[in-house]
Amino acid sequence: MNEYLDPDHKQAQAEEARRKAQEFDRQLREAFVTLTSTTEGLLFMRWLIDQSGILKSQYRDSHADAAYYEGRRSIGAKILNMAAQAEKLPAIMEMEGNSNG
Repeated sequence: MNEYLDPDHKQAQAEEARRKAQEFDRQLREAFVTLTSTTEGLLFMRWLIDQSGILKSQYRDSHADAAYYEGRRSIGAKILNMAAQAEKLPAIMEMEGNSNG
């Protein structure tokens, strides 16, 4: 039987993919915590959040503009979620001298 059609092989591939995804998530969390352990890192994260527009309510004239800005907001939402999971969100949001947007 072709190994690519074998259910056990497919299950093993799925488990390996899941393991790799979990390892990547762990590494990403560690990188986020390391980055936000400095004032400069916190400032950079605050700037990214500000640039994403996630904290602003905006109306866009065209569907293309709306889609573009919604994509930016989506990234901002992911950053906020990572910050919350790392328990760094209050520190990021309370930064003195927040970016000028």
